[in-house]
Amino acid sequence: MEKLLKLPVLLLLLLLQQQQAVSHSTVEYLPGLPGRLPFPLETGYIGVGKDEELQLFYYFLESESEPTTDPLLIWLPGGPGCSAVTAIVNGIGNTAGEEPFVNLQGYLMGSPGTFRPQEDNYQVLFSYGMGLISNELYKSDWRKHMKYWANDPKVQEALHIQKGSIGSWVQCNKISSVGSPPNYTLMIDNVVPYHANLSIKGYRSLIYSGDHDYSVPFQSTQKWIKSLNYSIVDDWRPWNVNNQVAGYTRSYSNKMTFATVKGSGHTACRYKPEECFVMFKRWINYDPL
Repeated sequence: MEKLLKLPVLLLLLLLQQQQAVSHSTVEYLPGLPGRLPFPLETGYIGVGKDEELQLFYYFLESESEPTTDPLLIWLPGGPGCSAVTAIVNGIGNTAGEEPFVNLQGYLMGSPGTFRPQEDNYQVLFSYGMGLISNELYKSDWRKHMKYWANDPKVQEALHIQKGSIGSWVQCNKISSVGSPPNYTLMIDNVVPYHANLSIKGYRSLIYSGDHDYSVPFQSTQKWIKSLNYSIVDDWRPWNVNNQVAGYTRSYSNKMTFATVKGSGHTACRYKPEECFVMFKRWINYDPL
């Protein structure tokens, strides 16, 4: 967590709008953490829609480097429907290719599901190459503690969450009730054309995958990156942290860098926080991995 908070960026989780938030509050203390928080934290709600009928909750962390000049990082949790509090505790705009309302400089994606359902076929290849992974690896105790903490009324009060705005907190709100279909409509299965459009516009990008990720195997990510048909400018090589191999990387002429994170699963930052911090810091500073 300490390493996350020293990122040279302004970090806004969930959403960024040009308008001011409907409500915002400064958070100085959180239950379960001793003393005053060692970093500036703001939470609030941003209205979405013509009449702002939808209120989206956000977390805002100010850079500890140069807040007035550092770039702004928008972190959007995946899922779809997963909570940003998981990302802020365990992990650390506009990707449709339209003209952004901020000076977009690039984007990064971690183990991104990109061309469903075809990429699910790579789970077979991954399982063959890595062997079967036990259920215990995915059912560790941190999930139980996280759910208990996030549902604590004192925690929700400290974060200034409006009473009654949510029911019981879950990590990923994918279904409305047990056995029912998802409470959202999936409109796009393949976002490769969006990456192609962003590449044409010249945006930098960092795409990383945990090399033990079964959900979105790194082989499927390599497949769609190769389909963009850009030449390689820095071929497959290891990248190191503390003189140890942290993963492997390759860069392309469209300013896209692909990297694996050695020994990590789908949410790479949770498994390898130090390595992911170093990877991001090098990329945001325009340094090679």
